[in-house]
Amino acid sequence: MSLRVVYIQNTGPAAYPPLEHSAGIFASRGASVTFLGVRAEGAANTFSFSRPDIARVHLLRQWRRNRFTRVLGYAAFLGWATARALLESPRIIYISDPRATPVGVLLTRLTKALIIYHEHDSPGPAKDLIGKFVMRSRQSMARRALFCVLPGPQRAAYFKETLSGAAKVLTVLNCPSLNEVRPTPVPVAEGTPIRLCYHGSLVPARLPLALLHAMAAFPQGIDLQIAGYETNGHPGYMEKFMAEAEVLGIRHRVDYLGSLETRADILAACSRCHVGLAFMPQTSTDVNEKSMAGASNKVFDYLACGLAVLVSDLPDYRELLVDSGLAVACDSNESASIAQALRCMLEKSAQINGMAERGRHRIIEEWNYEKQFQPVLDALADSTGRRIG
Repeated sequence: MSLRVVYIQNTGPAAYPPLEHSAGIFASRGASVTFLGVRAEGAANTFSFSRPDIARVHLLRQWRRNRFTRVLGYAAFLGWATARALLESPRIIYISDPRATPVGVLLTRLTKALIIYHEHDSPGPAKDLIGKFVMRSRQSMARRALFCVLPGPQRAAYFKETLSGAAKVLTVLNCPSLNEVRPTPVPVAEGTPIRLCYHGSLVPARLPLALLHAMAAFPQGIDLQIAGYETNGHPGYMEKFMAEAEVLGIRHRVDYLGSLETRADILAACSRCHVGLAFMPQTSTDVNEKSMAGASNKVFDYLACGLAVLVSDLPDYRELLVDSGLAVACDSNESASIAQALRCMLEKSAQINGMAERGRHRIIEEWNYEKQFQPVLDALADSTGRRIG
């Protein structure tokens, strides 16, 4: 009988690339993989795995009409996920978001499965009864899990500081798989127009209007490609963004592709560009936004596609990327700072080519999910006395 692995998350799993990568690694070692989750909201509901053959996916629909149905829907998810997991009789249960931790805690009592907790996004303060319930379950899950996985050293440190008695914590950066690394791109020639690339959620902090004002400072030579989805917090933002481009007279230089369905589609679009954008708020109280280096797959996707990277001037980005010669930093709130960084790149194409090639090599040698996920496989081997696959 093959090894059975069940992933449980209170969201759509295809929206989280690390889940697809780790599932692919398990599947390549002969495991049978199943995902139990719920359908994502909005445009994120269109996401699907690039390799649907690696796992079976079972999703509940969202119940979001009012507070009562949200509570009822969440309770239904907890009961359904617990029952389905028990029916699957997995050897490994992979709890991959805080709202799924009540299921994980219960399953530690009902099964002998090895339970891993992987926290992609750290939750904020609890605002209601469900939030408080989730935070208590998260604390218990941190203690009961075989080990916990966090997407970067800063997140791992915060997790251990705020959750007393947390199980062994491993760090796995949100890197692409080796099979996603694109061929060496054609070098950018001196004076050639450069094409900027952004993929992800369409929100002001990550795709600021200041970027358009910076582009408008150049009569030509800089275009922008966008692939992404609007969020519940900023509905209609893309319409506002494109209207601003129209006012500035650069609408023809902005190519909006909409929300692409798979990672393969996203990476193919990225590979047609020269510089990837990875902006974050310059100041934030959100623990996730303060520690995105390693946690955001966006930067690693750009590097895998042979792009140079332009990032916000934040300490973790500077340490991981700028000091390594893989990115240029700017104040993403200020159009003049963005324009200065773009001018440097436009005038020194050798800088773009050098960052792109160094980045691809770094992905191949170290920042790939196969290498990043190996400590998880090693920890499982130590616990079971045999290697996975």
